[in-house]
Amino acid sequence: MKTKFILLLTLLIVLPGAIFFSPLTANAWTDWGNSGEGVTQSALDDSTAALRDDLVAGPASATDEALTIYDGITGKIVKNSDSLLTTSSAGAANSGDVPKLDGTGKIDISMIPATGSGSTTINMPIELTIFIQKNKKDNIDNVHGGIISIQTAETLSNGDDITATTGITKVLFVVNASSDSAGTITITGTSVNRRTGVETPSDTDDIIVANTSIDNSFNDANGNTVHLFGQSYITSKWFKGSFTVSTADVNWTDVDIYQIAFEQFNDEPNITLTGFDTTFNLTHTDAYYDEYLYKVGVVGSVASIDTIFAHHLSAADSEVRQYRMPLGNFSVTIDGSSEGVFQDIFLGPTTKEYFESFTSKIWGTEQQEVSATIVGGSDTEVQFNDSDTLSGDTGFTYVKADSALTVGSITTIDSSSIPAIELTAAGSIADLSYAGTTTILTAGYTTAIGDVVYLAVADGRLELTDKDVEATTGDIGVYVALEVGNDGDPILCLIEGWMRDDSSYNFTVGATVWIGDAGVPTTTESTTTGDFLRALGHAFNADVFYFNPDYVWVEIP
Repeated sequence: MKTKFILLLTLLIVLPGAIFFSPLTANAWTDWGNSGEGVTQSALDDSTAALRDDLVAGPASATDEALTIYDGITGKIVKNSDSLLTTSSAGAANSGDVPKLDGTGKIDISMIPATGSGSTTINMPIELTIFIQKNKKDNIDNVHGGIISIQTAETLSNGDDITATTGITKVLFVVNASSDSAGTITITGTSVNRRTGVETPSDTDDIIVANTSIDNSFNDANGNTVHLFGQSYITSKWFKGSFTVSTADVNWTDVDIYQIAFEQFNDEPNITLTGFDTTFNLTHTDAYYDEYLYKVGVVGSVASIDTIFAHHLSAADSEVRQYRMPLGNFSVTIDGSSEGVFQDIFLGPTTKEYFESFTSKIWGTEQQEVSATIVGGSDTEVQFNDSDTLSGDTGFTYVKADSALTVGSITTIDSSSIPAIELTAAGSIADLSYAGTTTILTAGYTTAIGDVVYLAVADGRLELTDKDVEATTGDIGVYVALEVGNDGDPILCLIEGWMRDDSSYNFTVGATVWIGDAGVPTTTESTTTGDFLRALGHAFNADVFYFNPDYVWVEIP
């Protein structure tokens, strides 16, 4: 029997991991067989070529509610899968199951049951950030750790020990030459527990060694050392101060020793680094810059040090402006239980201070498995984690119809007790008005609305800020007075938010707002020696600014 259907859109779920819509030609004939057994390949072969192009072949028999998958032969053949998709509450083994996400936005067809136990893997974003307000002369920045040479061209053999000194780091050995490489070396010294800080004097750490190392380190165009090591050897413990290296069977004729530290992401094992982002401002065209992101790979006691990504800016290409270096896109796995990363940053010339607002970020993800046990509960019971089991509590309920949250017999929140949150556009604020977070403080003088004030240490009362005096500008809490009051009166003050004053304020649009004279904020940055600069926020227009005071202040030299 042939039946003619008008098919506009067919939803196919194709395993694994893809859901798509497949259009079929309107008025296409589909041969379902004489008793609903499906379309066979032979039936398709007997059809016209035009029909075969439009049809997808199914099995001779089908399992009710089974998800459909391709068998990969022709791209037109589908068959049953072992997974069922049903809304029934009984009967099928996977009844009530729902697809889960794998953490990347893709569908993982393994199921988390509506009741029972299940788990899924998610990728949590992580970020490492460093900020340098202004570079210092003769300074090389080792960030999130670093590697520093302790001793070079040392020899080690039975009876010929090495004595050296480190900070609080692991110790790295790069073997350049050896007459007998295989054996064991022993490091003896004060070890430090990296988590607790507990020190163990005369502690030992044995390292099994086998081969000489590979040292491909070089100096870049600006003379900076780029470290590239393979088959080097690293201690499993962190040592402090003086230590001794001894052996009974190794004969190293040339070994370099380094202290090394690196970021291990709280010892989490499943870390993937994906990006490297750096921004800064240059104040001179002679500036140049090199930055290296390193991975410290560790397998047992064997360590490798490689660059993941590097940024460079030559003096010939530098301009006085803001820079954002190309975003490094990569995928590098880190086992934080033993491995890690660090950065070397070279801001040149090292005798000058040409870099400002230097920010460097490392992006990545941490893979975590999330699992839960789900049990049935009342529709109104709030679900929570109870000893790794998701369950409800009759004493903790939420009634959606009434928007009422109840703990025990007390209704703590309902629709009538939740205040509305109002959003105010900066341009709509009236003169001598504000929009933001406030508090009540005590006036120490006759205040005016819009004054920028500070909390005096002597009596805990508000006084006017002034850029000429550090005590009224620097290490203090600053606010904006929102009421007129006399000495001793409680007045409302702005902690953070928008403020407008048409008579006192005279800002440059978009500029940084600074502490000025006698409590009046200004966008004119002082250049007078002895004055103090502290940013208060930024100007929206001539009369309105967003008050968000910085915690950093600078004295003008």
